Amino acid sequence: MKTKVINLKPTWHPKKSEIASVSQQLIQPVIDGTLEPLKAMATIKAIEQAIENAIEQLKPYVLDELLKYKTGEIPSALGVEFKAIEARPVYDYTLCGDAELNKLMVVKNDIDAKVKARQEFLRKLTRPEFITDQDTGEICEVHPPVKKTTATFTIKFPE
Repeated sequence: MKTKVINLKPTWHPKKSEIASVSQQLIQPVIDGTLEPLKAMATIKAIEQAIENAIEQLKPYVLDELLKYKTGEIPSALGVEFKAIEARPVYDYTLCGDAELNKLMVVKNDIDAKVKARQEFLRKLTRPEFITDQDTGEICEVHPPVKKTTATFTIKFPE
């Protein structure tokens, strides 16, 4: 298969208002009946994956470029503004040495395991059942959980 070369020399200066228009142009042939929906989705999904990969590979270059600007400067390209930020802080509490937190984590993990086991029990029910509450001795009717799903699809590309 011959690889197509894509020219990234920009001729489009993207604006939020134009992105919706581009999306509509991509699906219009499907709406018009001139392109099969599965072919359109396969093509668009492949482009999406290629773009996601390209974005991940570009991130270090973009961050390096942004470091060249002084504090307060707002770099832009094609009318699009960029700003380096610290996102999604993650805290590691394992080295804090806080006995109270450690005790709470043990209790939390125990509760999480009990909740998971109870949910598994309820998922296995095929019909309502009467069970005895171990704490009160009360007999209660429990029902299987309501299963909710969303219609979607998967796409698998050939190797």
